[in-house]
Amino acid sequence: MYAAALATLLAGSLAVSAKAVPRPLPGRDIEPRDSWWSPTSDPCWSDGADNVRALNVPGYDPSDINSPLECQKACDTAGYNLAGLELGRECWCGNAIEGANNPVDPSVCNMNCPGDDTESCGGVLALSMFYKGNYDPINGPPTPEPEWRGYWNPTCYADMDKNHRLLPDHPSGYMDHRQMTVENCIDACSLGSYTYAGLEYGSECWCSNMMPNYDPVDMAECDMGCTGDAAAVCGGVSRILVYTQSDTSK
Repeated sequence: MYAAALATLLAGSLAVSAKAVPRPLPGRDIEPRDSWWSPTSDPCWSDGADNVRALNVPGYDPSDINSPLECQKACDTAGYNLAGLELGRECWCGNAIEGANNPVDPSVCNMNCPGDDTESCGGVLALSMFYKGNYDPINGPPTPEPEWRGYWNPTCYADMDKNHRLLPDHPSGYMDHRQMTVENCIDACSLGSYTYAGLEYGSECWCSNMMPNYDPVDMAECDMGCTGDAAAVCGGVSRILVYTQSDTSK
């Protein structure tokens, strides 16, 4: 009785902090990504500390097919590297563990998943937490790196059409998308003598010598941590964070 009442209260009080799930827009293909997931080193995390959700993007509406696999697929499709399951039927996504939420005793994540009763799907105010690939979860949202080796002024743009990308070139040479960082991308674009370097979807690197000819969007729309540095922003879903070589901006 208490658990049900508390769960209802939590859903109402935290509803304002949940964002709509960003979906790939028409003409924007999601790049292939590795699909292995693992529990975080602390598998159970608090949720709702100081009225802030640990992960604030719903993977889907509460569902009777909820399981770690289904939630991971939903978060992966939406472009996120963290997946959390709560109250048995809920799936949440993000790239950082928000607010003052912290690990709790694993026994608090005591609800079975309706889609797989051999797995735990969190508990009351508790998330069973998973991360993707080599992603290193952090507490708090990622922030843009201000500058690296003469590339600066990070600016967020919409990049929705795969046939007309804002920065159309990939840097030459192999880049591990599981370990993408701002520094790696800028170094690769600089090596190719490009003026602009851009990061997208947490793991993509793009280059160009042509200035983006669209108006920027709100920096908050570039909200994905880099797969190789979760504390730094690497664009977002259909959002590219562009750095400009300093000589061009003078």
